[in-house]
Amino acid sequence: MDELSYQLLGEVHEPLPAAEGRARRRDYEYTREGTCNLFVAVEPQGGVRHVSVTERRTAQDFARFMQDLLEVHYADAEVVRLVTTTSTPTRQPPSTPRSTPLPRAA
Repeated sequence: MDELSYQLLGEVHEPLPAAEGRARRRDYEYTREGTCNLFVAVEPQGGVRHVSVTERRTAQDFARFMQDLLEVHYADAEVVRLVTTTSTPTRQPPSTPRSTPLPRAA
């Protein structure tokens, strides 16, 4: 499981289309269109990934993403192993139960 803040950019000038032997060309100017957050859960052995896009990265958003994983995508699983770092405020152990009640959380 990982999360990523992503900057949304817009084009100032229309990109030039690709031509034979040449990739599409873009101008270096851009407009800033805000940011979003991506939550990504990957199951490498099953070839599966789950992605959720949110406006912000909050403890509540993280809790909702985890709740969706547990109750929708892995509802029948006996064991779910979560591998993540605890370097960000949204993943500190107290935040998830405080944000959203997770009846299956241990």
